[in-house]
Amino acid sequence: MTGSQDQTIYLSRESTLEDLFEKLIDQVGPGLRARLLEKDGLAPFTTVLINGENAGRLGGLQTPLGEAATAQVEIIVLSAPFMGG
Repeated sequence: MTGSQDQTIYLSRESTLEDLFEKLIDQVGPGLRARLLEKDGLAPFTTVLINGENAGRLGGLQTPLGEAATAQVEIIVLSAPFMGG
């Protein structure tokens, strides 16, 4: 998605997962938004792990990232299933 496996982004302590996504989208381009987000939150084929825990269970896009000194966020995007017939 970004052309690299690891990327470091610095955010304020009050930042949420949504803030991180906005910074990533600013750096990579608007096509990333369509891959990661939908109107009501994360795209169905996007999984986000924050320090090993699923962000969907932690509060979705409103999950705070500043709880620890550093947060490790892994974004996993799976391709949409192919429909056939």
